[in-house]
Amino acid sequence: RHAERLDLTALVHHPLADEAGLDPAQRTRFTISETRALGAVGRVIVTSAFTARRLADFDVPAERITVIEPGVARAPLSPRATADHPAPARLLCVAAITPRKGHEVLVEALALLADRDWQATCIGGLDRDMAHVRHVRGRIAVHGLETRLELVGERAHDQLAEAYRNADLFVLPSHYEGYGMVISEALAHGLPVITTTGGALAHTLPRDAGLAVPPGDSQALAEALARWLDEPELRQQLRQGAQRARDGLADWSGAGRAFAKALDRAPH
Repeated sequence: RHAERLDLTALVHHPLADEAGLDPAQRTRFTISETRALGAVGRVIVTSAFTARRLADFDVPAERITVIEPGVARAPLSPRATADHPAPARLLCVAAITPRKGHEVLVEALALLADRDWQATCIGGLDRDMAHVRHVRGRIAVHGLETRLELVGERAHDQLAEAYRNADLFVLPSHYEGYGMVISEALAHGLPVITTTGGALAHTLPRDAGLAVPPGDSQALAEALARWLDEPELRQQLRQGAQRARDGLADWSGAGRAFAKALDRAPH
């Protein structure tokens, strides 16, 4: 209704219809609604080339889209990101406990590695989907992993920074991401990453900084984790790759300048 009198810009991380856990009616409703909304704006800013391509299905012309990947805050190198430390290996996941983030896949993968020496901490909101939280906790209990795999909820900034500093490996088992900010945040601390190829994640993680497996495949995730836990040479290679990636990360100032430039473009 306001498109004729206002200069409207849409910022799209990923389409609402791509969220996990939707039924067909919800997916259709979101697709129709977002297609109408995006058709009314003069420009669209997206956080990845993947999302830019995805918006073709929402009838958004390519010339209306600008890709601006998020920046990342500089962070100190994790003390455990440079060499092996005494066991257990400390695994960190930062993601709200929702169906799209794939925590249940991580639980099943770690259950296959119960004979290895590891400890996993999952930081992220527990209030977005209580039924799913109960499901994930139920799977943890079924496998007897309550003392080894913790869902600790959200953490303050200083506590989150401490968790990154104390981790050996970052794990993100998402089914789909429009970018994957936490991958960049982990790399900012020099942490290697094991994630999936869901959505933009196939392009967010530099190849030499971690391992990527198909989304939803707990067996493949377990195999990648087993390689990390069992192969010292691989661990060192990925640590070195993560530190190289850390040196090349874009900061928020650069992202802000690109965003301002995009807003200055004449709407299409």
